[in-house]
Amino acid sequence: MQSAKRTLWFLILSCISIAAYGQTTTGSLSGTIIDPNGAAVPGAAVEAKETATGRAYKTNATDAGLYVFPNLPVGVYSIAAEHTGFKKSVQTDIEIRVALRQM
Repeated sequence: MQSAKRTLWFLILSCISIAAYGQTTTGSLSGTIIDPNGAAVPGAAVEAKETATGRAYKTNATDAGLYVFPNLPVGVYSIAAEHTGFKKSVQTDIEIRVALRQM
């Protein structure tokens, strides 16, 4: 399969992990970037963009394809992942809440 035609898929394994500590107003998001064959995509660029404000938070996947956004303000987000040789993938309507773990 040609790498230009491969589609980057990302699976949010731990879709939303949120911890509430005192008066916190943030949550967290983590997941794994994988290709269509289930292999990790190390170094993929991952962006969480808050729908209401347009504010973007960026990180890169580890060698195992894992990514974490540890402190996102509560709200609705779109999550985009991209890497050279793969098509950009976007998930929308990801809701971050305090004291909620969504799978």
